[in-house]
Amino acid sequence: MRQEEDACKLLSANKISISHYNKHRLVYQRLDEFCKKNGINDMALDQFNRQTIHDLEIFFRTDCCLSVNSTAKMLEFIRKGILWAYQCGLILINPFATYRIKKEDTQVQFLNKQEILKIRKKIIDISRLDFVRDSFIFSCFTGISYANMCKLTKDQIVFDSKREGYIHLYRTKTNHPAFIPLLPQSREILDKYLNHNQSDRIFHMLSNQKTNAYLKELADICGIKKKLTYHVARHSFAVTVCLENGIPIETLSKVLGHTSLRVTQAYAKITYKKVMNDMGILKDRLEY
Repeated sequence: MRQEEDACKLLSANKISISHYNKHRLVYQRLDEFCKKNGINDMALDQFNRQTIHDLEIFFRTDCCLSVNSTAKMLEFIRKGILWAYQCGLILINPFATYRIKKEDTQVQFLNKQEILKIRKKIIDISRLDFVRDSFIFSCFTGISYANMCKLTKDQIVFDSKREGYIHLYRTKTNHPAFIPLLPQSREILDKYLNHNQSDRIFHMLSNQKTNAYLKELADICGIKKKLTYHVARHSFAVTVCLENGIPIETLSKVLGHTSLRVTQAYAKITYKKVMNDMGILKDRLEY
């Protein structure tokens, strides 16, 4: 499909990340496997219909052992390619027009205050784990994703006349701006690494795979029972650090660099403490 060529060009021009490009490649690899299973070398666009989508969905779920949501992501990539072909007039009917891609609601994983403190205060003598812990906790108090941590440079750190600091960056995922004031906890870690080396990069991040492997080790050491991945830090910032301490959803959306308030509102649904605090405020204001 044309999408693969476009993805390659965008990667060369640094317009998309390598991880986004790899997702494209994986989809085409799966499509190739699907074609081989069905004894065909390639699939003509005009032969792609609702039955094909259904067969692909079953193939992803069974042969590829994908979850419902991973299957949905695969189909979304394919849907965009088919929509492009339809809009260009290469096909007369868009088979995805009336096909509902099934998704399941997922529970956002985040750490509570006690768990964040456990990791933050743990004395660690192993340098690789100490670094991973520092970068993870930095994200717990800034909400910065792994991709943006890899790119975080000294010129993205800004200080005003009162030496109050903030981070100004554009999110790798959406290219949307994020404005992140530095809390004392994140400032402490930043000071440790800001002039640690001659490079413009502040944190010399390990690969995502290694980072998550070390986070699992870190969780065991700290007695954390939850599955720890780097993205848990961003969720913990949104829920535990911000929402549960009364930060308005509109402010959080700006800090996280979300393109839509609707995306941020997903976090507000998952914290019992936030609901109880808000209802407590309402209870005090009611004068019936």
